[in-house]
Amino acid sequence: MTLHLVPQEILEQIAFFLATEEICGPPSSLVSLLLTNRKVNTRLSTKNNPHLYATIFTYKFDVRIAKRRLGDETTSSELLCAELQRRFTLLKRIRTRDDCHIQETSPELRDILITAYLMMLENEGNNRLQLSYAGITKWIEGYLFGKNGASLAVQSLQAGSYPPSTRENTLAMWLFWFFMRPSK
Repeated sequence: MTLHLVPQEILEQIAFFLATEEICGPPSSLVSLLLTNRKVNTRLSTKNNPHLYATIFTYKFDVRIAKRRLGDETTSSELLCAELQRRFTLLKRIRTRDDCHIQETSPELRDILITAYLMMLENEGNNRLQLSYAGITKWIEGYLFGKNGASLAVQSLQAGSYPPSTRENTLAMWLFWFFMRPSK
């Protein structure tokens, strides 16, 4: 029996289990299944099957607080599917730590800070796990305390002044507080 003849519900269950075998990180095990053949790929694509990716999103990230705050209409399958892709792109940017050393505010930097902050406000365990997996503490340390940190805090303190009072620095300080460990 070829894989493209498997009933849709069973194929989706296989895809879900592959995508969620690890709670942290992107659903990278799903790629092998998507590359099996064109028919399987079409049946499981984000365009044709946003419900699958919305289910993966609700497994890997916390959504209950967002649903309560924003309502069910803002958490449709299509929106959650798009948010899954966006968040893992964002987490990949955190892992590379490029944005924490940029000297000018970019939309990507702002997006990282705002999304990470909102994830922590809506955290019930999974959001913190995903951010920790991406290395948010190292990213925040680089942003705030790095020699070339985008917050300009080190340069300002060396010049005898306060760090710039920006939205981005405020969000970074909140994130620092969320992830701070007194023992460190």
